[in-house]
Amino acid sequence: MMLSADAQVWATVIAFVGLVIGCAGIIVPVLPGSLLNLAVLIGWGVAVNSTMGWACAAAGIVMTVIGITASWVLTGNRLKKLQVPNRVIAIAALSAVVGMFVLPGPGLLIGFVVGLFIAEWVRHSTAGEALQTTKGTLVAVGIGLGIELLCAGAAFVSLTVGTFLHFTTV
Repeated sequence: MMLSADAQVWATVIAFVGLVIGCAGIIVPVLPGSLLNLAVLIGWGVAVNSTMGWACAAAGIVMTVIGITASWVLTGNRLKKLQVPNRVIAIAALSAVVGMFVLPGPGLLIGFVVGLFIAEWVRHSTAGEALQTTKGTLVAVGIGLGIELLCAGAAFVSLTVGTFLHFTTV
């Protein structure tokens, strides 16, 4: 089924807004992030239903999946080397959520860092060791988020190219 040109334009506008929200969700984990990007790219491919549209949507989907996978694998490997248990990350994530409500805006990051440090301090019994593993964990999480965001940017470029190719060849 082929949508009208107007409907395809609106689907494209919604897709771009969705990708921007998805990219924000990678940085602010309260939003769905990369999963939203996957849904948006699939939805846009269905909406425009052209060879060029599907090819560029598929390229964006592949980049998003690469970003998700690389983020999980690289972050997980670094945390494993640092011997940081999952419960410490869970405590940090819960602290981030609390921080977001206590101090809207920067509270998410502050809550994560404070929760991570306290959980590590309890685990190691010394502030020095806790500080070292906290730094290492923040680097690991930052690298993972950076790669995922970079791949989301590539998906955004793919949608841009797909939009240009679809609407100039229809």
